[in-house]
Parts: sequence; structure tokens; C-alpha cells
Amino acid sequence: MIHISALDAAIKAKKFQQKDFNQITFDLDKRIPTQLQILNEGNFGLVLFGTTPANEKVAIKVYHEQDASRENIYKGLSKYLNLFSNKYFVPAFYYNDGIEIAGKIYPALKMRFVEGKSLGYHIQTLLHSQNKDGLGAITKEVIKLAENLHKNGIAHRDIHSSNIKVNPDGSLTLIDYDDVWVNGHVEIESPTKGNREYQHPIRMQQSNFRGDYFDNFGFGLIYIQLQLFISTLEHHKDRQIDDSLLFSANDFQNLDRSKEIVWYAKGTKTANWMAILINDLICSKNLAAIPPLTQQEYNKRFVSYAHKDWKRKDEFYCPKEKLFF
Repeated sequence: MIHISALDAAIKAKKFQQKDFNQITFDLDKRIPTQLQILNEGNFGLVLFGTTPANEKVAIKVYHEQDASRENIYKGLSKYLNLFSNKYFVPAFYYNDGIEIAGKIYPALKMRFVEGKSLGYHIQTLLHSQNKDGLGAITKEVIKLAENLHKNGIAHRDIHSSNIKVNPDGSLTLIDYDDVWVNGHVEIESPTKGNREYQHPIRMQQSNFRGDYFDNFGFGLIYIQLQLFISTLEHHKDRQIDDSLLFSANDFQNLDRSKEIVWYAKGTKTANWMAILINDLICSKNLAAIPPLTQQEYNKRFVSYAHKDWKRKDEFYCPKEKLFF
């Protein structure tokens, strides 16, 4: 039994109250964290940070409800990682009866706490310092990550700037595997829709997609926004990055009314990148047809648009027959 008396009084999770944390019992491999603090909260539940008696730092995700799909995803992922280690993942252990709070048992996930900052925060720091070389370096790391997942038939299915951690040495680590897909090992229909700021609009309307192509849009979007930051670095000295990097889901829904979309689509340095974003990513009705992020693939597409004049208004919006929203 762990007695907790100093948790933040501003706990706002929907089904947990401050008084519920007076006594907590863990059954996570019997290695009980001796210190706890809340890292994050959301519709799913809470994420806690703990330190074990062996000084192991762990993240513990507590869910409001049990979910068979989630349990099967983590079982399959654990088996896969035991067979084929992948440097972008850390071991994660899911327990149906993981944590007792105020007399009620909740499912919980335990994984090694990943040091480092979110990709979004890291990019913001580079923008404020006007560090073009740093932006180029992190862009290369994003490409390596995308190529690794594509090569191994893996889709994270909720790629966004908070689920990619930048380690102190500049390498990347993925977190939050609730929705992962691995060809031949974890092939479960997506139980969630992911962060809307990084998902193709059509995925917000449907959820019955199966395959390893889910991350193509999210990685492509992150890569192109990084290229736009590099090309117009002087405009972003004070940019604050919250959930989205540069474009929001609302921009995708309103291409011809988004000031950001129009400005970059008409820019001399940015028009070709916007042509890829609009024509090859946003306007695509088929998620599986969106190209995976590789240096060769995106360079080829950049060159293919180089001869275009994108200053005519009607050339950088989805043709009406291709609109799906």
C-alpha cells in the first residue's frame, strides 16, 4: 500500500477525485514506485511518473476502462519486440488489474520513462534560436524514424509531435502504443482516430482502416512543415507550438480560406512543398496511396513540381471532384 499526501490538488480527471489518491496499491511486477506525480491527463485517464526502489524511472498510464483491443495490441507488440528489437520503442507492459485506487481496480500500462522533450517543444526551441542546422538535423531523424517503421511494416497510428520524444543525444523515441499496428503480429482495427491535427481528414470520418500506411500522412505532414520552417525561418522567432506545428486540422478543411495555406502555397521558397502537401497528401481520397516518407520519394515529388507556377489561385486547391469533406 502506498500513501500519497502531496499530489497536485488540481487533478481534473473525469472519474478520479483528489481523495481517491490517498491510498494506491500497485501490482506492476511487484516493483512499486515510491514517489508519484501526475504527468498528464485526458479522456483515457491519467499518466503518472514514478520511481521504483531500484531508482528505475517509470511512466504508468492508468485507464478509466478495460479494453480488449488495447490489451491485445500490447500483447502482440510485446511478443514482436521480444523477437525483433526496435530502437524507437521501449518495452511496455499492460495489466488488466494493474492499479487499485480508492478500492476500485483499473487497467494500467507500465513502461520505462522516456527522458527528453517532445518533438514540438524541441522544434519550438530551434525556431526561437533560429537554428537552421538543428532543424535540418531533426528533419533527418524524423526521416530515419519513418523509414524504419515503413521497412518493418509498423504503423504507430497516432503520430504527432507529443508522441515523438527527442532524447538528449538527438535521437528519437516513440511513446503511447495504444493503437500500434505491426504486420503479421498486431493487426487490429484502429480503436481510436488519433490526434486530429496530424490525421488525414478522411480518418476523422471513418475508423475501419487496416494496414501499415496510417503514418504516411502524419510523417509527411511533419516533414513538410519542417521544410517550411527551414525555408522561412526568420518568420518564426516567436512561434509557440502547442498541439499542431504550423497547420491545424481546420486548415485542411478550409484550404481556400486558410491564410497560412494560401501564404505558403504562393511563396517562392515554399510552393513546391505545398504542392506535395495539397496534391499528394490532403487531396488524396485513398490513405493507402499517400506516399511513405523517404528522402528519395519526397525529393522526386519536389522536383516534379519544380516547373509549376503555383501563383494562380485555382492551381493549389483540391479539384472539386477530389474533395471528400
